[in-house]
Amino acid sequence: ITPDWGVPLISALLVIMAVLGWIAMRQQTPAPGGNPDLKIRWGVLGLVWETPRMLGFAFRAPDVLRPLLGVAWFWMLAAAVITVLPLFTRDILGADEGVVAVFQLIFTIGAALGAVICGSLAKTGDALRFSLIGAIMLTVFPLDIALYTLDRTPGEALISADVFLNDSSNWRILFDLAASAIGGGLFLVPLQAMAQRRAKEEMRGRLLAASGVLNGLGGTLGPLVLLVIGASALPLQAAYGFVALGSFAAALFIASRMLGRRKSRQ
Repeated sequence: ITPDWGVPLISALLVIMAVLGWIAMRQQTPAPGGNPDLKIRWGVLGLVWETPRMLGFAFRAPDVLRPLLGVAWFWMLAAAVITVLPLFTRDILGADEGVVAVFQLIFTIGAALGAVICGSLAKTGDALRFSLIGAIMLTVFPLDIALYTLDRTPGEALISADVFLNDSSNWRILFDLAASAIGGGLFLVPLQAMAQRRAKEEMRGRLLAASGVLNGLGGTLGPLVLLVIGASALPLQAAYGFVALGSFAAALFIASRMLGRRKSRQ
């Protein structure tokens, strides 16, 4: 983004990816509506009216709401990490925007890799165990980033990406970030699939629309973590502690649900 040609290039890439996404979507098998007689309210007033109704549908379906809240939590922590990342890189690691780009690339590829791994391994059986593994990874590795960099003091000049990558003391941070992202993919995919599977066919579209609202809310609340850290005079590493703490709570909840299932089967 920093070179003169950066903005036009990124703008062109966004348009190209949008077109490719539309073409890929057109190759999918047509899915007829589960409730073809449903009347759609158009316009701003329709949006204002239907949004709380959709959320109401979700809250009246707790078996669907639980995985939807898990998905929203993922978008909240992802937004928190992405928001804190530039400041963390500059003020804690003493690195420039090139290192931020490397981190964002690792986070994106890692999350996609985790999703692919989950999709490949969870073809049969209960995929909720992958969400548990992902939640544990999102507890351990962000916490390690926070603890490992707690006493870090940046130099006077910001270092570039090649200097950062050549320093073996930074490889642990790269590994933790990649593992956290893979854990995020493992955590997300089973919950998304679970919500779609549990939703009644005639309500599925509206429940997934409610999921979009919850995800947007989570993505909005994520950057507020930075405001809380600033107001509380906490170190930037507290953001990763927040991710670890919330993920640990999610892991405990998922484990309790899995134990409850096992007991009911017995």
